[in-house]
Amino acid sequence: MDHDHNHDMSTTMATGTTTMPDGVCIPRMDMSLHWGTCEWILVRTWKADTTGKFVFAAVLICFATVAYEGLKFYREMLFYQTARNKVKFTKQNDGTLVKVQEKMTIKDQLFNWPHILQTFLHGLQIFISYMLMLIIMLCNLNLIISICVGAAVGYFFFAWLKKSTINDLNECCY
Repeated sequence: MDHDHNHDMSTTMATGTTTMPDGVCIPRMDMSLHWGTCEWILVRTWKADTTGKFVFAAVLICFATVAYEGLKFYREMLFYQTARNKVKFTKQNDGTLVKVQEKMTIKDQLFNWPHILQTFLHGLQIFISYMLMLIIMLCNLNLIISICVGAAVGYFFFAWLKKSTINDLNECCY
């Protein structure tokens, strides 16, 4: 007596997928590291169920990670540019320069264009970082490698432009 409950479905634990008799791939939420080319990525409508779709998704995720690194650089550049523009100097009678800091009200500090843009970009950076974290939590080694390659490529293209070595305390999740 056969007590197999697969009912003509084969299950592959290494890939975290179930393959139906007609070759249709059904992704499973496998919570161990695995190599596979069949995943639901973030939402059920983004199903990478063929090798081509999976490779496209991995490349897209890699580019998203490069863009994330670029966004981090752009925010830092914008921050320093805004801070530099706030500093003004006046020349005294003896020819020396004196730094003058203008007083801004709280309203002016909150509702100015650079601060509003920084707020939007900060929210976007947090959103992208959490999406990348959720992709890592799929435990698919192919996607993890895609994110690591994207982070390295993004660092290569953007980190050399940085003017400081201060770590962003707002960075999270990957």
